[in-house]
Amino acid sequence: LRSYNPSFLRGKSCIAEVATLQVEFLYLSRVTGDGRFAAAGDKVMRCVEAHLPADGLMPMYINPETGEFERSVVTLGARSDSAYEYLLKQWLIVGDGAAREERRWVANMYQRSVRGVLDKLVRTSSPSNLTYVCERGPNGALQHKMDHLVCFVPGMLALWQVVVDHGNATDVAFADETLGVAERLMHTCMEMYRRSATGLAPEIVQFKANHDFVPSTGASHSLLRPEAVESLFVLWRVTRNETYREWGWEIFTAINRHARVEGGGFSGLKDVNKAEKGLNDKMESFFVSETLKYLYLMWADERLLPLDRFVFNTEAHPLSMPGPAG
Repeated sequence: LRSYNPSFLRGKSCIAEVATLQVEFLYLSRVTGDGRFAAAGDKVMRCVEAHLPADGLMPMYINPETGEFERSVVTLGARSDSAYEYLLKQWLIVGDGAAREERRWVANMYQRSVRGVLDKLVRTSSPSNLTYVCERGPNGALQHKMDHLVCFVPGMLALWQVVVDHGNATDVAFADETLGVAERLMHTCMEMYRRSATGLAPEIVQFKANHDFVPSTGASHSLLRPEAVESLFVLWRVTRNETYREWGWEIFTAINRHARVEGGGFSGLKDVNKAEKGLNDKMESFFVSETLKYLYLMWADERLLPLDRFVFNTEAHPLSMPGPAG
């Protein structure tokens, strides 16, 4: 077996690559009875834990030989996003009770990282006070841009509601704080859709003083990504606030109006503010496996794939938690 990283990475690995198999490996060990999968995933996570920065924010690149983080961008967007998501989900997938308590260490990593995000990266725009998540450059300077990919964060934060210990005041305070941020950030993500001519969000936006945000140069296209509807689905399930289903319907209507292809299928848009530029002639696999799935689940019977019994991996495949006896 030959292992290597692409030459442009100069030997480094993306944190999302090394920290986004643990949910699947834990599940494999449970259903096969072979603990080697979980052990391999945990070996990686213990290394990440040992080198996790004090503020809990994981730089984009990590040295695969030493496990030390490389000086690089801190982002919840591309090449980092699912590493943060899986800190929580690899704790949820083992089920409740003793198994989950044994993995409290990874939940502690999640809470530490979330605290870092809230304290160091969350900012508000002017003039509308929209909550957003910055990036932090290798030199420590904040970059006021946000990928559509970051719209998974509201759902991630809201998911703590599934496991909150209502008898623990500290845990309740964390749950309340993160749900509040989730709802404000979800509003920003929805504004990314509503403020475009087509009702579809651009790939990346740049936050500017007195202008809230504008599409980043070269990033006004839409790939029909799933992150916003994923978060809407989770927020709907945990809050029962009908607003989130209404927003999901707005997005679905915009997709149907501007991205449907005559003869069948859907396609991304070249420019969400200039529909006349046309489609990009690509239907990404995540559009079917994630975007449409989460939209469907928003109106499906809530007994289908309940969040306290299933974990959705980063590609929206539902994996069951152990049953009462498992």
